[in-house]
Amino acid sequence: MNRWKALGLVMVMAWGLLVPGPVWGVPGEQLWQKQFTFLPQYDTITINSTALSARSYIVSGFAKNADFTGGQVGFIKAYDVATGEIKWEKTLTLGASSNAFGSIAINGDIAMVRGSYGTIVSTGPPPVYSIIKNLIIAYHVDTGDLLWEVQRDFESTPTLIGPGTITTQTANNRVFTFFAGVNTSGVVNYGTFFVRAYQVRNVVLQSLMLLD
Repeated sequence: MNRWKALGLVMVMAWGLLVPGPVWGVPGEQLWQKQFTFLPQYDTITINSTALSARSYIVSGFAKNADFTGGQVGFIKAYDVATGEIKWEKTLTLGASSNAFGSIAINGDIAMVRGSYGTIVSTGPPPVYSIIKNLIIAYHVDTGDLLWEVQRDFESTPTLIGPGTITTQTANNRVFTFFAGVNTSGVVNYGTFFVRAYQVRNVVLQSLMLLD
């Protein structure tokens, strides 16, 4: 091993001893887990979208009852990528019948979120709505501060079947995902979700390989 590789090895080892657990840990190690639920008011959660910035992991969707009683609430939850603590969260309850947050797009320090809400005045068939609103809302990605909002009356996203929710996001040696429990009959518990972060690789071992 030449002089520069030896010096690099010493620096990597010293850095590894100074850096706290999550970066020094084992690949696949669970770094944090956070549980969320809307019970007892709503028993079914749907996650529509996820997004990842340098400091925030964001999920959006809605909660309702499986028997369609009680309307539904839209939600956004932004987690600190390092600790899993909630940085900010939003709910949407403007529609008497339906509320939901959908796709998230991040542009620099701005998170742009689609949303919608509606109120049914006659169940039909077909149902008759007094209100249908579609939204584009811009939040500061790390604070949740509202930056701007566009509301459209009686418009909707024309895509009938979307590309599907992105269940895994990864950056900076972490992978972020969510799960729901399943019983022995394979029935999913949609009332409670777990948001988790795992370590991707051992930073020190990877650095040593780069020195070879």
